[in-house]
Amino acid sequence: LEPPSSSNSSSSYITNSDAGPSSSSSSSSSHDEAVKSFSDADDDELSAALGQRIKQIATATGDWGSNVDEAEMRQPLTGEEIRQLLLTKYGKSYDMSFVRRDVPGMKTFICLNIMWLHLEQQSFKMTYDQYMEKLGGVAALVAVLGQTDKVRAFLKAPARSQKGLPRRPVV
Repeated sequence: LEPPSSSNSSSSYITNSDAGPSSSSSSSSSHDEAVKSFSDADDDELSAALGQRIKQIATATGDWGSNVDEAEMRQPLTGEEIRQLLLTKYGKSYDMSFVRRDVPGMKTFICLNIMWLHLEQQSFKMTYDQYMEKLGGVAALVAVLGQTDKVRAFLKAPARSQKGLPRRPVV
């Protein structure tokens, strides 16, 4: 939701009028004319505002304050790009694998896991070429699932603990 621009007087800023004394409805009377409550807005205004907010969230890179170009996020991933993103984020070329989780009677989840094994280990079972071929397959499957932008955003975001998981892969 954005305030109206000075050049376009037909746009409106939608806000919740029940937000209390700190809401924008207690501002000057000239601003009150441009402010609508959610209940006064028509469906087109609400859907446009919701669509704009969803687009902002979808292109966020893990930091609410930063956005990236949507066209860049929609580009297909490559195995080399995934490896470079892993190196940048974690400092190692970690292995990746897909896992299928079935919740009985509900849904099937396909998860992309970053494993604790990495190419730089002496005991790593794959050669560089095999590893790059596997990452190419991971990139292709991510594209087929339509999750390229989410995987890229996750790998570009700084490493941090979330949802009870450590900030980097561990054994």
